[in-house]
Amino acid sequence: DNGINTQFVVMNNIFEGAPDLDFMYDLKGTTEDRWVDPAPGKCLKDNNFAENTLYFEDDIARGVHAAISDDTKFLEKQGIMDYSLMVALAYRPSGGFQPVARTRTYSK
Repeated sequence: DNGINTQFVVMNNIFEGAPDLDFMYDLKGTTEDRWVDPAPGKCLKDNNFAENTLYFEDDIARGVHAAISDDTKFLEKQGIMDYSLMVALAYRPSGGFQPVARTRTYSK
């Protein structure tokens, strides 16, 4: 025993069953080392997302804000500082992007 305690969190694929995704982003809120060269199926990062703006209806925006707030408060209480927001976009043939939203409830 070297005295080091390592914990792992394993989660389901939040995008399972979603329509074909055109873009997927792992957003951490920083620009340091947050660019990847785009390739089909590759998860992009903050600097790849920088030119985008997402608009939500008010109730959806409040829900997203509440979820992020709850998550970060929980992580802060646990002394964990790493957080990612996974965002996926699916292009609609009629134009624009279809939101890919999943709600999961986890006990904290």
